[in-house]
Formats: sequence, C-alpha cells, structure tokens
Amino acid sequence: MMVSSAFATAGPEREPWVDRGLIALAVIYFAVVAAGVAGHGLEASAETIGDGRVWLLLTSSLRVSGSWHGAQLAIGVVSAAVVISREGPRLWWLVILLGQIVSALVAYGIIAIAIAFGSGSAKAAAGHHDFGISTVLAATLGALLVSGLTVPRMDSGERRPVDLVAILGGVFGLIGMAAISFGWYHAEHLLAFAVGALVTRWWVAGGRRLPD
Repeated sequence: MMVSSAFATAGPEREPWVDRGLIALAVIYFAVVAAGVAGHGLEASAETIGDGRVWLLLTSSLRVSGSWHGAQLAIGVVSAAVVISREGPRLWWLVILLGQIVSALVAYGIIAIAIAFGSGSAKAAAGHHDFGISTVLAATLGALLVSGLTVPRMDSGERRPVDLVAILGGVFGLIGMAAISFGWYHAEHLLAFAVGALVTRWWVAGGRRLPD
C-alpha cells in the first residue's frame, strides 16, 4: 500500500525533520478546526462522493459540528498528543487518513446498497452532511488503545502507568463511540476505531514504535 509505505520508515532511518513537519501539521490542523475557519461546502456525504467529489473525504474533517463539538475537539487533541508522543506523528497521520477514508467509503457503500434495495431512510441520509472530525477522533482512540495494550516498554515486561492510562482512554473511547453510533453515518465511528487499532497493531509489530 503506497500510503502506508510512505509513513512506515522505522528506527534509525527516520528523518527528524519529517516528524517535526508532521507534528507542525497536526498543530495547524487542530488550530484550523478549533478556529472554525473552514467554510461551508467542505463536508462529505454519500451523495457528493457518489458524484465523484472524492476530495471531500479529506476536507470534511476540517469542520466540527454538534452539541458536543468542544469536548470532541479537546479529547481529540489530548488523544492525538498521547499517540504521537508514544508512536510518532507518522502513525497518527496514517491512522487518521485511513480511518477517515476507509470508514466513510464502507458506510457510503452500505448506504448505496440500501438505496438500491429501496430504503427510504438511506436515500434521505445520503444527502446529509458527514463531518469527518468524529472519525479522526475514533481512529485516534483505536490507536491509543492498542498502543497501551501492545509490547510493554519496560525490560521487566510490566506496563507503566502511562500504558494503563492509554488503555483506559481507548476503552472509554470505544464505549463512548458505541453509545453514539446509531444511524447510517454513525457506523463510521466504530469502523474508524477498528482501522486505527489494526493499523497500530501492524505498526508496532513491524518495529516502528518510537524508542523510550
């Protein structure tokens, strides 16, 4: 997979300037979302992606919407900071890009199939705006959980308190995502969480984890 190979440089082959640049981009990303400067028309939907406007899969994560947008953004910033500090910015960007794109395509595909079988609710949902920030959060939480669960970093094999915090954050994040995952688009939350977890497991198994 081209996107994964571009991010998967491990160990001494890492270029520090690349990591610093990706961290700066993460800060800019959250600053743009927090400031709300992204205009309308950047949101994806099953309908717009079906019409070929595939770039909206990425731009939809520049806006946050909903009654709990402040908490969503705060949890996302903290979770991203922990994942980046533990595994590096390359993993975080890989996780959120794959999590957002894969979960959206699967959900939109399900909607398209449902419409083909005559589902009125799926047809109505197809034109609704889908804000990708929630899948960024979900993928990050999936990465956080697996980061805490895999390969304890102490020679003794014992998990450190920070590992347990990562695990608890991921578990409570999963519970929270499951609690709000209803409706045609909301299935993306659990899909993105699963993508984040699986990609992180692959990342750690390949020896790409940052050293202590």
